[in-house]
Amino acid sequence: MILFKKRFGQGSTEFILIIAAVIVILTGIVILVQWKLGEAKKQGTDSNAQELANLIRAEIQMAADSSSTYSREFFIPETLNGEDYDIRFNNQTEIAIIVNGREFVIFLNHAVNGSLQKGRNLIQKDNLPDNPQITITPLN
Repeated sequence: MILFKKRFGQGSTEFILIIAAVIVILTGIVILVQWKLGEAKKQGTDSNAQELANLIRAEIQMAADSSSTYSREFFIPETLNGEDYDIRFNNQTEIAIIVNGREFVIFLNHAVNGSLQKGRNLIQKDNLPDNPQITITPLN
């Protein structure tokens, strides 16, 4: 006569369910951490793009404010926070910095001739009597 029948299958089923729940929770944590790291990198890149825009604007403003002829070399980095980007003039009065499909535009108070390039650039102001000219020339 058998009074009790042992059930080994129930214990292993519970163990598998616990392991599956732990894996799901850990996967969720990993996804959340990756998302937060991606957001932090995106914010760092945005901040670097804004700093670059401010640098270029400051260089142009220094040239415009000079009372005589002006010439200065400045450097534009190859990447922003490890990301490739594009930089270009639009209509001689605005500069666009494009990083990962996002465009940062700065408007200039002065018309600027020439072009910008990653690396070394030369900004010059020629003090013509009635029409001072600001020009940026890539040196690479």
